[in-house]
Amino acid sequence: MSPISLREGLDTLPPYVPGTRPDGGPEASPPPVRAASNEAPAGPHDSVRAAVAEAAAELHRYPEFSSGTLGAALAERAGLSPEHVTVGTGSSALIRDLVTALCGPGDEVVFAQPSFPYYRNATVVAGATPVPVPLRELVHDLDALLAAVTSATRLLFLCNPNNPTGTVLSADAIRAFLARVPEHVVVAVDEAYIEYSPDASLAADVGRDPRLVILRTFSKAYGLAGARVGYALGDPRLIAGIARVAVPFGVSMPAQAAALALLAPEAQQSLAERIADTVAERKRLAADLRRGGWAVVESGANFLFLDVAQPADLAQALQERGILVRSVGGGVRMTIATPEENARVQAALESLGAQR
Repeated sequence: MSPISLREGLDTLPPYVPGTRPDGGPEASPPPVRAASNEAPAGPHDSVRAAVAEAAAELHRYPEFSSGTLGAALAERAGLSPEHVTVGTGSSALIRDLVTALCGPGDEVVFAQPSFPYYRNATVVAGATPVPVPLRELVHDLDALLAAVTSATRLLFLCNPNNPTGTVLSADAIRAFLARVPEHVVVAVDEAYIEYSPDASLAADVGRDPRLVILRTFSKAYGLAGARVGYALGDPRLIAGIARVAVPFGVSMPAQAAALALLAPEAQQSLAERIADTVAERKRLAADLRRGGWAVVESGANFLFLDVAQPADLAQALQERGILVRSVGGGVRMTIATPEENARVQAALESLGAQR
């Protein structure tokens, strides 16, 4: 037996499990429907391809240290000064850095369950104590979350829209909740899917409450899952703390260039059209599945959550039919893909018959 041991607590930490990836290769016919990871169905915008190609010529150089140009552009879009923004390698890295900056042994982090699983992982890695709070009817139970807060609580996460259920809290509901949260607790609102429910965003409140942090990503609506870019909006002191513990030069030069390209007006118009198409497909598919007897949760994201009794069995049955979904949180989460792929998903579910 090796004399080397991991730090206490890490042995029991489950590894992060990504969505199922196709194993048949691109030559599979028809190719599998990749509906497990909430990726954008369309490829990169033309401006992204051009920006990445241009950045590739400078790959022998380090990228801009703190992604300052991108951060300044994001701050301008949010109506904030650059000190309110930091950029990271996806919102997952920002979650880890936020927990690291705030928490250590003896501290507690409160979050809903099921929700984004990395909240727990980041908490355990920091040596803090995770405090999961069950959803109520697949929605954040704000009263229960508040009741879970103690003098040891340093941080509370709200995923809005929630992953994996897709359920949405209104901006007013979160504001009312913030007013009840003790002053010693930072509240991080994870808005990874907010582009699909923009009215629920609290980004406009940054600067009014020093405890509020907004987490965003370019991986979902912006279609840069492979580039790994995210950002945080918050009080300058919190933002400086996140930046202080981040990996130096973490966001690559091509990733910064790709994100900047997507902030241009032409790309923004194209993205708005893609988002509208996804929302329309989500509503259509949800309505059709409900008519077929499936229990589909109302979603404000780019995925649907099927509330079924045997989610693992359903996910396996769909995988056998070339459709990759995710069994998670007591249900099946499936990404809204292209209309053609969604039709395949619908046909497969109809062939299986509604399950509860």
